[in-house]
Amino acid sequence: MNHFKEFFSCPHCGRAICGEKKEYFVCSNCGNALCAKERLQEFDDNYCGNCGNEIASARNEALAKDDN
Repeated sequence: MNHFKEFFSCPHCGRAICGEKKEYFVCSNCGNALCAKERLQEFDDNYCGNCGNEIASARNEALAKDDN
């Protein structure tokens, strides 16, 4: 499963809205952008803030794939 999608990001705050297109770690349930790919190491939420889906295992899997 692919844990990342590309979104346009806000040039001021970096959130997935508009501006430069970046890759984001997304919720596997609702597809909500949760964290920019380059900040995934610092991201420590265990649940999606949008739908409440548990994302800890997906985050750990994405980190493991990114390390390879």
